[in-house]
Formats: sequence, C-alpha cells, structure tokens
Amino acid sequence: MRHHTDRIAFGSSEIVYRIDRTSRRRTIAITVNPDASVNVVAPSGTRSSRIATTVGKKAEWILKQKDWFSRNARVYRRRLVSGESLLHLGRQYQLKVVLLAGQKAIPHVTLTHGTLMVTLPRRWAASRRRSDIRSALIEWYSKRAESYLAPLIQRYADHLAVKYTSIQIRNMRTRWGSGGVSGRLRFNWRILMAPRRLIEYIVAHELCHIRYSDHSQAFWRLLSQVMPDHERRRNELEINGLKYDF
Repeated sequence: MRHHTDRIAFGSSEIVYRIDRTSRRRTIAITVNPDASVNVVAPSGTRSSRIATTVGKKAEWILKQKDWFSRNARVYRRRLVSGESLLHLGRQYQLKVVLLAGQKAIPHVTLTHGTLMVTLPRRWAASRRRSDIRSALIEWYSKRAESYLAPLIQRYADHLAVKYTSIQIRNMRTRWGSGGVSGRLRFNWRILMAPRRLIEYIVAHELCHIRYSDHSQAFWRLLSQVMPDHERRRNELEINGLKYDF
C-alpha cells in the first residue's frame, strides 16, 4: 500500500490527511482518528485532485470530528494511579498499584474481587511509573485477549463459513482490527476493554473481510447474516471508542 500526505484549506482551517492507495478498495473512505489525524484510503490510480475534492465535501464533518476528539480525549486520559477505574469487557474495575521491595520483584497484573492490581518493583524510577504501569497493563490485556478471542473467532468463522490462518494481538494506534483474503487476523488489545457485544462486532467484521476486502453491499449483507444489528453496534463503538484506552 502506497501512502503520502496532502492538505486542503477550508475557510480559516487546514486539513492535513494521509492518503493510502490500494487495489482492495473501490471507493474513497475517510477516517478521523482519536488523535485527530485524518486517513484517506482510495482505490489504486485515484488522482490526488479527486481525493482533495472528496475531502473538501466532507470538510465540515472532518473538522467536527477532530474537535470532538480533541475535547473528549482529555476526559478519558487516565493517570494510572490507585483509585482510578479501568474497563475490562465493559465493566469497571478499580486500579490498585502496589510497589514491592526486593531484587526479585517483577511487574505483575491480577484481576480479583473487582480490583485490577498492578505490582511493580519499588526500585524502578518514579518518573517512569505511569509508563511502566501502562506497559504492564497492555501486556496483561494482550494475553487475556488471545485466550478470550480464540473461541469467539472460531464460532463466527464457522457461522460465516470462512477460514482464518492466524490471530495476532497488536498495539494498533488507529484500528480495532484487520482481516483480509490471506486469512490473517489482527486485533487491537484495547477491544478487551469493550463489552462483549462490541467485541463480537469487531470479530465478525474482520472475518467478513476474508471474503470481501472492501465494504461493498455484499460485505454488509454477509455481516447482516450473522449480526442483523451490526449498524447499532458500530455506532456504539464510534461513540464510546475513546473510553477503551488509557
């Protein structure tokens, strides 16, 4: 996939966007990400002038989305200290940070009795504590995602009559997951913070991409066969997506 950056002016604002061209798409798709960046995916050979025109038509919507993300990102950013709450499968759990002395102390995360406890060596620098806690939590969520997603993916793969070749859990900045005709599936560890109904939507969505690489009518028809309310779930994910991070 080839990509480069372009920009357009809209009133007193400037919209900078990254362009990805791929043979997998038949139409131009625009995404505004939680970090306020803008991605445009277009079919191979699409002229930059046509892409700019499409972005211009969506400029008002793009700026509203960027503003919404900018205002709400501050709401959901966590300091990762004891007493805060974190989500797991849509439920809130209180975070407790424990510092242990001794050379053998290692980072460890456990979930028990409504508490998500992160244990760290006391000897580690306090200035890096938030980063160390975050790294420990990401590793924990990633491992939980591997075991939680496997049976869910198999169930929906059977219903859709598609075959996948591998499952990977990644730290994906702007996507919940990806799938394609190769059968390789990748999922963002953050989806384990979401309720099961939204995880199911992401799983089914990416499995459908094994058969259809684009978002054609055939793709949505296939998804509707196993998830008639997929549009409601997708809207819920768009509205609440910022919550599923720290």
